[in-house]
Amino acid sequence: MYFPILNTMKGYSIDEILFKKLDCWLGTRRLATRKFLNPLNFSIDTGIDAEVAMYIFALCTQTNINILKVKYVVECRNCNHICGKYYSTGDIPRKISCSDCGISIDVNEDDIKIWFELIQEPEAHPFPTTMKNVIEGVYDLGKQIASVHLI
Repeated sequence: MYFPILNTMKGYSIDEILFKKLDCWLGTRRLATRKFLNPLNFSIDTGIDAEVAMYIFALCTQTNINILKVKYVVECRNCNHICGKYYSTGDIPRKISCSDCGISIDVNEDDIKIWFELIQEPEAHPFPTTMKNVIEGVYDLGKQIASVHLI
């Protein structure tokens, strides 16, 4: 597993298949996307019900699991520029100015997007045992450029 702490979800009566799908999905996210994770994307990618996906993401913010953090992003309703990122609803200002288009916004629910940020690094995922011996011959257009040996 990329995130062994997800085994804690068994205590919440979450089916093992669900948290293993989450583990694989989170563990294979590109570094550039780990700060803007969306349970609806997880739902679409894995075929899991959207409400279940949102519930699982919310569980991952609990202190005993704590691999995700909720992030509130205020977007300009005029140009969609990100005007601010906050980790608590109490930190979101009532009024904000867009640095891109210059308008002043009275912030309401429609201006706030909720994302999740991965706050733990995935553990290295081992190669399957069928690949345990040697991988050789990484080629670039027919020319060998490297050999990799697994130990």
